[in-house]
Amino acid sequence: MEEELGLSLGDMVKAIKRRWYLLIIIPIIVAVLANFYVVNYTVDVYTAQVKLYTLFDYVDTTGTTRYDLSSSAYFVNDYKELIQAPEVMRETCSRLGWPGWPNGMSVGVSAVQDTRFITISVTGVNPEMCMQAANMLGQVFSEYIRNMLNQDSVHVAVEATLPTWPSNGGRGSMVPMAALGSLVLVAFALVALEILNTKVRSDSDADVRFKTNVLSSVFSYKKEMDTFLKKHMSRESNLLACMNEYTQESIKKLALNIQFAAMGEPLRTLTVTSTTPKEGKSSVSLMLACELASQGKNVLIADMDYRSPMIGRYLGRRNKKDIMDYLNGSAKLTEVVTRTNTPNLFFMDSNHRMAVNANLDSFSRFLEECKQYFDLVIFDTSPLGMFIDAASLAAKTDGTIVVVADGRVERKDLTKVLGQLEQVKARLLGLVFNFVNHKEKSYYYNRYYRYGDQHKSERRRTRGLSSRREQQDDEE
Repeated sequence: MEEELGLSLGDMVKAIKRRWYLLIIIPIIVAVLANFYVVNYTVDVYTAQVKLYTLFDYVDTTGTTRYDLSSSAYFVNDYKELIQAPEVMRETCSRLGWPGWPNGMSVGVSAVQDTRFITISVTGVNPEMCMQAANMLGQVFSEYIRNMLNQDSVHVAVEATLPTWPSNGGRGSMVPMAALGSLVLVAFALVALEILNTKVRSDSDADVRFKTNVLSSVFSYKKEMDTFLKKHMSRESNLLACMNEYTQESIKKLALNIQFAAMGEPLRTLTVTSTTPKEGKSSVSLMLACELASQGKNVLIADMDYRSPMIGRYLGRRNKKDIMDYLNGSAKLTEVVTRTNTPNLFFMDSNHRMAVNANLDSFSRFLEECKQYFDLVIFDTSPLGMFIDAASLAAKTDGTIVVVADGRVERKDLTKVLGQLEQVKARLLGLVFNFVNHKEKSYYYNRYYRYGDQHKSERRRTRGLSSRREQQDDEE
């Protein structure tokens, strides 16, 4: 199965929406800092410009005045250096009545190549002084060249006018420009992080990327799970009943979509695996089993994770014998299956910490016998990304689902796992994203549950009215 590394426009939008708050917080911080810098460390500056035109003339042998255009363009570069000569600057200050050139006022000289125009720019904080200095500098320089070359070859073409708008854009525009620039940079940074991020996320187009169904996104339940284990609630109630409403709803969706994914074909045995440890595979398996049992189905959940069995811990019970004893002929099915406190839910423990590859030849007999007593058998197996047990088991069951912890699994590792299932010709029903942050999708679900709460209150009110009417009828 080939992994697609490209990032679509939709992925970019999702990457930005996922951390939308940064698009507000960072520009605000930048705007505040920029405003502080502008107020305390910057001033508006203005630029006045005067344009000079250079042209050499001479009298030919016939007495006709001609103009040397090539020499005029050539001398432009020399004039650029002479404009800021000490003699020119001193004379300019003298005529303006200034004791010296003002601090902070700068002079710039530029010329377009292959032309005879020179632009003198004077920049400072006082626009009127800039205009006066530019015009006087152009006039003094014209006289300076006339006296030096004894030729009237430099003329003021366009006088400087009073600048009305700061040449640095104005201090007021710096703050919004800084905020806008930071906004763009943050957006680019979020997209860049998404490109560099190789983890599988629930809001990415996983069904397209991995060419399989996404059966459900199970919302995070860490707080409820910690409470469940600390208070030893496993002996009194099932795991699903202790979860939040978001998690319960996503498990119901998972149970429904598994039936749709089966496409009407018999689904009596189901393998649940993952890519890496600690993706919540066992908790999803047990919550799914509780949901199906609540629908009236006889469900057996078998802990096949021989290296890290967790189902018994969640159920608060262990069994001395397991499937290994059954496959070896030392125990009957009734001896390895235990009834739980949840109606219609049965449990098969895992005690032998060893692989079962050597016993899978007799596994078909075990499946056939289970089908006589149970509507569905769920096998909680080892992570397929680390051990091959799950692939061997998946090849013998009616369907397989892969639990993926949201944002924790490398795309290449999940691709490898799906490739292994495809290689053994296992029937992959789809992916289940686990530990998804429900706040990212809270708008829809909050509306959904408010809608449900309204109907609950209406049903309670209706039942109350019906009860009062029945009492009135009995009294009459």
